[in-house]
Amino acid sequence: MYNTWMKDKIIRLRWKKGYQEARNHVAIGKVLHENSSYLVINCRTFHFQKIIGGSTRGILEGDICVRMIPWSAIEVMHELEPDTRFDASLTVDLKGNIVLHNKYMTMIARAQDFGE
Repeated sequence: MYNTWMKDKIIRLRWKKGYQEARNHVAIGKVLHENSSYLVINCRTFHFQKIIGGSTRGILEGDICVRMIPWSAIEVMHELEPDTRFDASLTVDLKGNIVLHNKYMTMIARAQDFGE
């Protein structure tokens, strides 16, 4: 039996795609299931190459839906607070970071990670 300690947790993860033109991929949502091959998450996705002028321009938002992401593609995950709203609108904080406009100002992308 596989340990499913992540079930029902709210997480943020970044995953990689296996092609040269790949963009940055971030998902935020609730874990529904996990097994030894993949993570099933009801989530919202964000795809971007760089932040443009301290705005949310250049970020493609995916709809909230169930996605299966292979463990082998996941680069990093963060557990978020259980009441994190991942349906909140995008905004830019005072430091120029792209965040969700929720109680925690959940980070999507740091400004210093992307040059003009």
